[in-house]
Amino acid sequence: AEEVGTQRVSLVTDPEKLRIMEKLKIFAAKHKEVATEDRFRLALRGIASHHAGMIPLWKSLIEELYQEGLIKVVFATETLAAGINMPARTTVITAMSKR
Repeated sequence: AEEVGTQRVSLVTDPEKLRIMEKLKIFAAKHKEVATEDRFRLALRGIASHHAGMIPLWKSLIEELYQEGLIKVVFATETLAAGINMPARTTVITAMSKR
């Protein structure tokens, strides 16, 4: 996600960005310890990551934003990518087994 983030690509419209910004402000006010500039910067462009090593509060926010169509690309574990947690239109699975 960070590598894509350096490309300065935005996948959201201006109205979507405003909706994301609202949700991030609410989240940051409640959970200052989880709110990081890098995560916010990517989310404001419709990009996020989601994996077991992340704080559950942040993962829940990403799931909510994704379900609302505000996050367009999620770099995730195979469970999320297979559409178990959230429906995905397209997935890329790099291996059929865990290494």
